[in-house]
Amino acid sequence: MRKISTALLFVAWACLLPVCPADRANAADLSYSYLDITYQQGDAEHGNSAVARTGYGASGSYAIHERLFVQANFLFINTEEAVQLTHLFFTAGVHYPLTQNTDLMASLGVAHLKQEEGETIDYDEPVVFSAGVRTLLRQGFELEATIAYLQSDGFGSETRYEAGILWYPKVLKIIGLGAKATQSDDTILYNAFLRSHF
Repeated sequence: MRKISTALLFVAWACLLPVCPADRANAADLSYSYLDITYQQGDAEHGNSAVARTGYGASGSYAIHERLFVQANFLFINTEEAVQLTHLFFTAGVHYPLTQNTDLMASLGVAHLKQEEGETIDYDEPVVFSAGVRTLLRQGFELEATIAYLQSDGFGSETRYEAGILWYPKVLKIIGLGAKATQSDDTILYNAFLRSHF
């Protein structure tokens, strides 16, 4: 039920984004060259209980062309069951303007996932496809929503829904303060991050 409601919210938001008023000159004009530093906290369902998890990481995006970009993402996670997770993502994408202030994005890449529990270590390298929208609002606010699909031989498939907001205070100029939520089949995570454009 929670997954269905998130998907419906995502679709409704995506349909409304192109009509949101905005000033395209604000907040770095939807730059695709930036660095993020992230703190993450949330829960993963395990049987009939939820397992708390905390993580931190860094990610970067670089515009290699007017419409093309590459991204890398690193995340290290600890759980209350003494399981350690390391996630690395490498993707290449394209973006296309839907309106003056809204872009449609799509990317394809690979991930390297490692899970450590005591002396047991498992690896997986799924293929990752994602699609989403970014929109720039007035007063230095930016919204982003994406759907990502991971497919691998080891852990099977997984669909992730993500929605976030980014704010650029005038006093910080190119530094943005962000928050986003990520939901997959059995996990819901909340992220706080700093973003710097270059």
